[in-house]
Amino acid sequence: MKKMCRRFVLGALLAGVMLCLSSYSSQAAIQPVFSPDQVQISIISIDAHIARPKLVLADQAQVKSLYRLIQVLPVLPANAFCTLEIGLTYRLVFQQNKQQVTMTAERFGCKPITTGTQKRPRRTNAMFWRQLDQAILHATPIP
Repeated sequence: MKKMCRRFVLGALLAGVMLCLSSYSSQAAIQPVFSPDQVQISIISIDAHIARPKLVLADQAQVKSLYRLIQVLPVLPANAFCTLEIGLTYRLVFQQNKQQVTMTAERFGCKPITTGTQKRPRRTNAMFWRQLDQAILHATPIP
């Protein structure tokens, strides 16, 4: 009797897990993965009198590489020690067709990058700043 009960519980549990996985995979198939093909870059200076052009990078390989790198950056700890320096802020608008993801990267303090969809900022690293500098170098001004 105990074996039958145990088999029934295990079977019901397995069926529930399979049902959850199948509904998850069907939802994943319905929702397209965001894969940007260009990024607009705005450099925001602390001096409002300095006009900086908006730039656009359309090299899809560079855009995708930068976007993927940002997605794997670690979350900035809530108790992180940050310096009180001042620096540049970058607004990155990744685009795929009419979809957009806007991010803000600060090149000072803890050097965080934030998006509107994430609750906590991510901690950038030297690789991120190298890729962003390369993106700015290869981007063209928006007329």
